[in-house]
Amino acid sequence: MAHDRSEGIDVLIIMKNLLAVLTLCLLSATSAYSLDNIDAVDEHTKIYDVINNPSFEGFGRLIFPVDKNYYHGSTLGDLRLTWYGNIKPARTVEIIKYMLEQVQQGKQIFYSIYPENDPRVKDTGLFFFRGKAGSQDHRHSRWLA
Repeated sequence: MAHDRSEGIDVLIIMKNLLAVLTLCLLSATSAYSLDNIDAVDEHTKIYDVINNPSFEGFGRLIFPVDKNYYHGSTLGDLRLTWYGNIKPARTVEIIKYMLEQVQQGKQIFYSIYPENDPRVKDTGLFFFRGKAGSQDHRHSRWLA
């Protein structure tokens, strides 16, 4: 009888571990790491996943306002900024896809402009958006703080 009970406990432990592994697999399927596929980015993409995407390591937290009181929403589609009301979700998705594409092609899109060890300016840098060759945008590339 004691032998049957220990086998039952072993089966429960195995099932519990299997459930934990399956849960982790499901969570990772919707995590920032799935954003390596640019086509996976859409209006349902979580802002958290964009910020924590490994492609944006070192500057992902600066893509959206650092002070969380300045934005609301949890996905690219429901993003709302305190000081800007004309947000178009499709354009937001387009910009994030562009940024991912540029980084994945090895192009630098973020430039830190102050020493990293100065806490007063740790949330400062420049994002560079390249224009299309030959277009007016290319001659006047945009720098955003």
